[in-house]
Amino acid sequence: ANDFLDRFPQSERLLDVRYVSALAAWQLKDQSTSCAEIRGLQASAFNGERRSTLEKLAAQCTLFER
Repeated sequence: ANDFLDRFPQSERLLDVRYVSALAAWQLKDQSTSCAEIRGLQASAFNGERRSTLEKLAAQCTLFER
């Protein structure tokens, strides 16, 4: 994800890549990376299940991590 974002910082898929990156980090038990990705995303930019998932993960990040 980071390589993609470095190569294509203006991509129309930017939000999708960052969302998947946050989920992958969470699944790999890398909460600090996941929370850092979530911090850069706005839940309002997503709909449905993605928005709900993002809000649930954000709620589990500490205030320091957000």
